[in-house]
This record gives sequence, C-alpha cells and structure tokens, in this order.
Amino acid sequence: MYIVITYSLSMMLILSTFFLIGREMFVTFVSVMEGFEAQLLRLEKRSNTGIAGPFGLTIIEASTVDITISNIGDEPLSKFEDWNVIFELRDSSSLSFAYLAYTEDASPAANEWTVNGIYRDASTLLAEVVDPNILNPGEEMIIRANPSPSVVAGYYERATISTPNGVTAKVVFRVGATLYVADSSDALAYKYNDAGTWKGSEFLDNGGAAGITTDDTDFWTTDLTDDLAYKYASNFVSGGNWLQDAANLDGAGITTDGSNIWIVDEVDDTVYKYDMSGGFDSSFSLTGASSTPTGITTNGSNIWVVDSGTRKAYKYDMAGALDSSFSLTAANTAPTGITTNGSNIWTVDSGTLKVYKYEMDGTYVSDGDITLDSANTNPSGLTILPR
Repeated sequence: MYIVITYSLSMMLILSTFFLIGREMFVTFVSVMEGFEAQLLRLEKRSNTGIAGPFGLTIIEASTVDITISNIGDEPLSKFEDWNVIFELRDSSSLSFAYLAYTEDASPAANEWTVNGIYRDASTLLAEVVDPNILNPGEEMIIRANPSPSVVAGYYERATISTPNGVTAKVVFRVGATLYVADSSDALAYKYNDAGTWKGSEFLDNGGAAGITTDDTDFWTTDLTDDLAYKYASNFVSGGNWLQDAANLDGAGITTDGSNIWIVDEVDDTVYKYDMSGGFDSSFSLTGASSTPTGITTNGSNIWVVDSGTRKAYKYDMAGALDSSFSLTAANTAPTGITTNGSNIWTVDSGTLKVYKYEMDGTYVSDGDITLDSANTNPSGLTILPR
C-alpha cells in the first residue's frame, strides 16, 4: 500500500514538473515567435519604405536650406522627431558636419530642421488631401534646415536624411548666388546665377543707373544723371529716392553693409557715407593713383573701389585708410562695377561684356567668367545676393 502511494506521489511530482517545464517552454516559444514576427514586420516595413531627394539641386546661399523629399515607397511616414538629418558642409579650407534636431517651429534655429509642408506636388505647393502631417506614398515633403555653419556659395554640400527605420536619402546640392547687373541704357537690372545662366531682368526707375547694391532685402541704385539714390524692395517695387550730398554730383557706384550706404564719386575721387535713409555722415578721399573710380563694394570689414584707369581694385578699411590693391586680369580692361559676398569678388566689364571672378586676395578665378545676355550691352553696376 505504501509503495502504491509513494509511486502515485512520485508520478504526480514528475507530471507536475513536466507540465511546468512544458508550459515555460511553450511560453518561451510563443515569445520567440512573437519577436520573430515583429522582426519580420520591421523588415517588411523597411523593405516597403523608400525616400528620395532631388538630383542636381542648386540652392541660393542662405541660413536655411529647403530640400524636397519624396515618399517613393509603400509605407506612410511620420514621427519626424525620430528622423536623422545630417549636413556635410565645405568651405575653402575645411569640412564640417552638422547634426540637426527636429523642431516644430516654422523658423528653425541653428542646427534645427522642420517640416515646411507636405504636398501632392511640392513644385506647385499642391496641398496633401488625406492624413495631414503624414508623408504618404507618392507625396512630397519640403524640409527646412538651418545647419551651422551655414552653407557657402560656390561649393557642393551634402545632406543625409534618414527615417526612423534606417532608410536613407543622400542629397548633393550646389550653393549658388544671384548676380545683378545694372544697365544704364535700358534701365534694367539683369539677373544671373553665379554659374552664368541668365535668369531674367527687373525694371529700374532711374535711366542713369551707375551702380547697384543690396542688403539682402532691399536694393539701391545711384544715378549719374539726377544725382539721386533710388531704393527698391526685393521685388524691385520702387521705394522712393533721396538726394546725394551737394558735393557728391557724380556717383559712379554704391554699396551697403546694411547699416550705412557708401557712394563713390567718379569726378572728385571721394567716397561719401550715408545712413540708410540718405542722411550724409562723412567722406574719405581715394588714394592718389585711383583717379577713375567706377564701382564700390564692402563686406562690412573693408571697402573695395575698382578703377578703370589703373585696372585695379583698391582695398580700404572702413575709415578709408588704404590697405592694399590687386590688378585685374588682362581681359578685364573696362571695369564698371564690383561686388563681394565675403568669399569672392566679382567685377563687370563694359568692354568685353563679361563678369570676372576673383578670390578675396585678388587671384583671378579663370573658370568663373560670366558672359552677359546679348541685351545687357551697357553694364554699369554689379551686386550679389546674398551678400
């Protein structure tokens, strides 16, 4: 009897242990299968995810960069705060990396990015219809990024955009600028990108425009005929004019740093300084060698005056003390305007009807020539946007 009871208890213990182990094994098996299925789902979603950026993108130098990203996959995309946006930025001497954080602010701060809009067609800003704020298959999203350091005109940069599941698009883009050439014959400002392509023209109110400048928002021209400085909005709508100083009767060029305006006089070889409303401030005389000044520019730290007689560009400090000069390239025989964005210097020539490009130290950039449009026959001033 005792043997039967002992046997029964032993069997119950064995069976209990077996079922306990079996249950744990079953639970483990289910957990493994669930993990495997989740992994398969992630892999499936990843294989169905696809994004692409533009090819051959050229942007204008600015603090922010707009890039259109297309959803070329089958998965809707969101959770933008989990995306990665990285910029590789090159200037003349170094390569920098900027890792941007997501923000919902429409104006991202330094090293931030945001979604500027989601569209059925970003080129026409045709708005999305379903699932607002979700990048559905076939839709396009404009991201606005503010990398630091900022992108610089004349260089190729790269942006890497990654979704939360690791699908990546790499966008190589060229940073360009717009050159404006004032023409005193037809009262037009001709626009060119810095690669040399003509982009159209804008009407001027003053037919004797001899110089043009911008503060990245508004434009100003100086006029040899009526001795007025004319102001224009960014779309070249007239913003009025003001009379130059009584001694400043032959303004041949104009420039600004956003705080003041300088006009160089081709007859008395003097640079006149004004406030942004045209109030006269002061003046300084050019170096004796510069007796035929035709254009002026500044980067906020120095002033350059180009001279058609000596075919040189003279560099001054902001108080008017001569710093140095450089000779123009041989073909640049009739300079009528000069501009800089702080990275390069350009001059426009009324003889060859070309724009010539230089490094900041005056080294000629041989592949930087721009041939003017056939109608732009009397170039008299030059500026660049952005400054």
